[in-house]
Amino acid sequence: MRSKFIASVLMCIFGGSTIALIPLHAHSLQTTSPCAPSNTVLAQDLASLFKWMMEGDDSSRVAERTQMAIPKVDSATIAFVSDTALCRTAATAYTAALQDTTAMRSVHVIKLGNRYFVLDPFKWAGQRTPAVTFDSTLSTELARVMM
Repeated sequence: MRSKFIASVLMCIFGGSTIALIPLHAHSLQTTSPCAPSNTVLAQDLASLFKWMMEGDDSSRVAERTQMAIPKVDSATIAFVSDTALCRTAATAYTAALQDTTAMRSVHVIKLGNRYFVLDPFKWAGQRTPAVTFDSTLSTELARVMM
């Protein structure tokens, strides 16, 4: 069972003052849902990035789409997935692609045409996070980038 860091707050007495210590370990902030919330700053930034990538065919946008193995689609069709089963499948595929052992992760899953872009907002490598583009069945990794 997942530790309930959010529900518990460690209290410490220091110099006569009570200080609440809230753990900052990334996994302590995850929810139990396999779908990461789409109302975060990171999610909004991702939505803006994909919208920008779809709005033109200049060399920088084409290069971004090519690097991420993402087709050009109508930006109105870009959608964050909120289906629990699909997010769970995406989280499992992401974990396998990264050869990671994280269990019960929450991921952003973004549907872009016939592709899924998957990113764990709590998985960091330095100041970046790995993201993986999968095919429509979430069974084949098409690209991996650091965001």
